[in-house]
Amino acid sequence: MKQLLKLLPVPLITVSTLVAAPEDRTAKAIKAKAETLAGQQVSVEVTHVAWASTASTNECSIFIVHTFDTGEDLPAGSILVAVDKGQHDSFVDKFGATPDVGAKNSFRKRETKRLTGPLRLTSRKIPYIDLSNGLAAEAYLAKAATEADQPGAGNSRQKIRNALQRGRGRQGPPRK
Repeated sequence: MKQLLKLLPVPLITVSTLVAAPEDRTAKAIKAKAETLAGQQVSVEVTHVAWASTASTNECSIFIVHTFDTGEDLPAGSILVAVDKGQHDSFVDKFGATPDVGAKNSFRKRETKRLTGPLRLTSRKIPYIDLSNGLAAEAYLAKAATEADQPGAGNSRQKIRNALQRGRGRQGPPRK
């Protein structure tokens, strides 16, 4: 029996290294290892997305994607995602423009959806997930990164209140 117990941790260690921990599926973790992860598929746990309208082009929509550490139950930063313009509405519909909190979900127990795509770096080393098949323009990504770093950019509650007051339940251009 003792020999069996000695062998048991080895397979558990091997299996745990194959599955990414929840904290590895956050914007903070990906940004910290961006240079080593560049060109690889990465996954993030998304609570909601914000359209960077001033940074988008005719071919590509840029989003600021807010992530959540499901292991620690804490917000875990944001990362840029470039999406083909034709996928704009379906992207917002899938990930939501507001976090899913309320009576059923407290702030610390948010619903998340997993987003997976190739991580790219701009020449200025700005990491982004590219779902646009290379259509993202570097100048617009830099502009979106600047918008995301502005004071109040992370204040999602205020953005939600403002959107509700304006009567906008979703973000982006009107559907056709």
